[in-house]
Amino acid sequence: MPWAVVHHHFWSPLNGALFTAKDILGNVRIAENHVIDAYNGIRVRLSDVCLADARCRKRANAGFEVVGNIFERIRDNAVEPEGQATYWIIKHNTFIDVYAAISTDGVAGHDFLVLGNTFALDDVPGSRCVDNGWAGSRQFRLILGGSGRWSTSQAEGEDARCDTHVLGTVIKMGTLDDLPDGPVLDRILFVNNSLRTRSPLFRGSPGPPVTSYNNAVEFTGCGTDGAASCRQVDYADPSCAGYDVWTRDHQAVFAKCFALGGRAGRPLWHVMRFNAYNRAPGPEVDGVDRDRVVAGSELTNAGCVLAYADGDINCVSVGGPVGTLLSDGKRVDFILPFAFPFLDVVRDVRER
Repeated sequence: MPWAVVHHHFWSPLNGALFTAKDILGNVRIAENHVIDAYNGIRVRLSDVCLADARCRKRANAGFEVVGNIFERIRDNAVEPEGQATYWIIKHNTFIDVYAAISTDGVAGHDFLVLGNTFALDDVPGSRCVDNGWAGSRQFRLILGGSGRWSTSQAEGEDARCDTHVLGTVIKMGTLDDLPDGPVLDRILFVNNSLRTRSPLFRGSPGPPVTSYNNAVEFTGCGTDGAASCRQVDYADPSCAGYDVWTRDHQAVFAKCFALGGRAGRPLWHVMRFNAYNRAPGPEVDGVDRDRVVAGSELTNAGCVLAYADGDINCVSVGGPVGTLLSDGKRVDFILPFAFPFLDVVRDVRER
């Protein structure tokens, strides 16, 4: 089915997830699941009432640990907090052929850590979708009491086709309803991940600063005219003009609609160091993406030893691993001052 038909047309009841919630405080651990052929994997939302109440919003979705899961062929978002995400740990998961692995679109909060995950994004999302018969489909909206009505909005054009929403991304960013002054996370910490991807690493603006350390990345894009499985399906967005970064060979998109110098009064302080790429990113990121590791070299001690403090990660010495796996086959990990059960975190948020 086309992406939009499920998102907001006839089959919207399938726009669900393995774990979904609304207006919850948090203290949640989601571990060792295998989610296959779903629209979303994890989706926690805030109601309009909670979004409009600053105290409610700041208290919601605090303390989540998503660890050791496999997300396979997720058509929309594998991990999707909405509105707020405070003290989130997304580590040691495997993402296979998902559309957007982690969505932070319209999300405020802090201490959002993506650590030691494996991403294998090789196939086009929705590759088994068929166009026939979707044009004109509408949504039946239920009303309490058992009745309902058909919506007047019909799927047409791009909404009724399978070849849209296929570029994908590893981390989706942006603000609620694309408002230039909307809330974003204080920072995204993206460290020691191993990726093979046809999709960009980051997509969306305005977005938060990104701290990216010790990631091993293989871009498999084949330009705009290559085979469907690796083609870089670009899309026109006037608001993103000048904010795309390709690899130097112009075969893969490093980041889409990705601001490097701040937009709408938002100064950005991206920190990217000791990452290994099979294709060098374009010169636009040379000023922030430094100390690159030569791809194909010994990665065990080619990176940076990291330390976490006060909501940020810093390099304390050289000699750390690049990528997810250590020499003994285990995944990279390090001690954080918060983890499940997030009792201190929840107590602190509740008392605010």
